[in-house]
Amino acid sequence: MDEPVQEQRHLVHIRSKMLLSEILRSIGANEARYNCHAVTDGYVGSAEASVYGVRGGEEPFLVRAHGIPAIRPCDAEESAAHALIAVIKKECRVEIEDTNWLDMNRYHAEVFRLKRALGRVRKECNSLAKKARLLEIGWDRALDSLVSVNQICNDTCSFALPWC
Repeated sequence: MDEPVQEQRHLVHIRSKMLLSEILRSIGANEARYNCHAVTDGYVGSAEASVYGVRGGEEPFLVRAHGIPAIRPCDAEESAAHALIAVIKKECRVEIEDTNWLDMNRYHAEVFRLKRALGRVRKECNSLAKKARLLEIGWDRALDSLVSVNQICNDTCSFALPWC
């Protein structure tokens, strides 16, 4: 029987810096500026951008965010871009339709459901293994008892009927 051919899927990772750039372009803001500072255990990135007319006024205001520490400067900038996206969402009331997030959320729910099912299967497997072990122990005891009964029968026959 032929096995079904599985589709080969490619993982596409969209960098937060690219997403931030697209968000800033769509709301008419300047490109973000990034700074990285070395700290004892890596780098901390910060990002800022000037946004015009989103809050109702025409004068620009500066949005700024700091990322979490990272080993590499590029990862620190990515973290800062991710943080700045969160600030822009809150401060500028921007909604982002992120199909990747929707897919991730759906897949996360499916993975969670499968993990629960796997946990139930493991529990059932452990229960069945325990029952099988108890049956094996009982079977061994029954065989030992049969060997003893057989020995007693043989001894009785040889005592009562010496020619057997």
